[in-house]
Amino acid sequence: MMERLISVYTDNRESHKKWKRRVDYGIRRYLGKCSAFDAELWEILHGLALIHNEHYDGVLIQINSLEVVKAIQVSSFSNSNSTLIRRIHHLLLNVVSWDIQHFPRDCNKIVDCLAKMAFD
Repeated sequence: MMERLISVYTDNRESHKKWKRRVDYGIRRYLGKCSAFDAELWEILHGLALIHNEHYDGVLIQINSLEVVKAIQVSSFSNSNSTLIRRIHHLLLNVVSWDIQHFPRDCNKIVDCLAKMAFD
């Protein structure tokens, strides 16, 4: 059984606001003009970098982009053409157990609402 598990998204309002601010700040440092696909990869990469030294046993990544989920699932550390995907896999090598799930925006109304409130 996993002792410690972190999820990219949380339904705890204060934790989500803090998490979102840290992720948004980190991503803004890197992003200029890029595709939505790359922006989603940057968000995952930065989130994993934030928890890298915390030594979590498990990581659950829930994201509303099916394209990103498939790209990470079918790629590996050595065979991906995307540097972002290779870096994500590199960080996931230090995690005992990880999973990435497609979480449609329609099913994600709570997190979507919390994300909007973080900018109010």
